[in-house]
Amino acid sequence: MNFKDMLDPQTGKAKIRLVDIASEYYRIARQYMTRLEAADFDSDRIVNAMATAIHTTPEEFRNTFEPSVR
Repeated sequence: MNFKDMLDPQTGKAKIRLVDIASEYYRIARQYMTRLEAADFDSDRIVNAMATAIHTTPEEFRNTFEPSVR
């Protein structure tokens, strides 16, 4: 779905779409998500692996993502 198709033409804001968190679709999507937790940043091995996966340095990875979990 294109983002523009999710905009309310009157307000220009994204329409709210409720998600059934008990559905199989949601469960599968959650399994494929990468969800960072504060403890992930305690391990240089994890930080290095994640930084490598997104083609950045460990320092850039920390600066970008660590504030969102601390």
